[in-house]
Amino acid sequence: MDQKEESFIDRARGTANLAVLVAKVISVPAEVLLHFDVGERYIGPSALAALVLMMFFPVLFPSSNPAPLLLLALAFVLRGACLRAVVLWRYFKGIRPVQHTKRCGVPWLQRLLPRWSLSSLLWIEGPLCAVLGTGVAYINKPLGFFLMLSGWALLVITGLRAVMNHNSATDIHDRMLEQQGTAESLRAFQQAR
Repeated sequence: MDQKEESFIDRARGTANLAVLVAKVISVPAEVLLHFDVGERYIGPSALAALVLMMFFPVLFPSSNPAPLLLLALAFVLRGACLRAVVLWRYFKGIRPVQHTKRCGVPWLQRLLPRWSLSSLLWIEGPLCAVLGTGVAYINKPLGFFLMLSGWALLVITGLRAVMNHNSATDIHDRMLEQQGTAESLRAFQQAR
């Protein structure tokens, strides 16, 4: 591979990583507000970046009222504070996490639709948020457009998680097959002695 191809691949990888970061930042408020039982390390630096984005997003709509979006930001902060308080309470009680610490949680929709699978709910909540944002945009543009962006970003993040989970499962399966081959070789070696 020559220098130009390597630099193109590096630029493409950097661009993809930036796109994932932006999608993560935009989707965090929706996930925090739409999910319960999130992991203790789920709310991280991306939440702070999302809050800053929510504070400055109304600048794009100077003739619209920013109050509804700022109320959403306040709800996001309060929900995040409650989640952190639960983490601290568990820590001081000595309760160890029973789930992945960066888990995105379970959608509240699961309480309404208990027969639906978790993956189905995760796939539909992003578009539902975007559709809700489309309706809200007629009433308040900053809030509506932020909900639309957040919904589509949530769909992108859900897709990326599905790909990562599939790749992880495939890697584990490959390692298991490699270990079986190694064990068979070891048995054959020991029997030959």
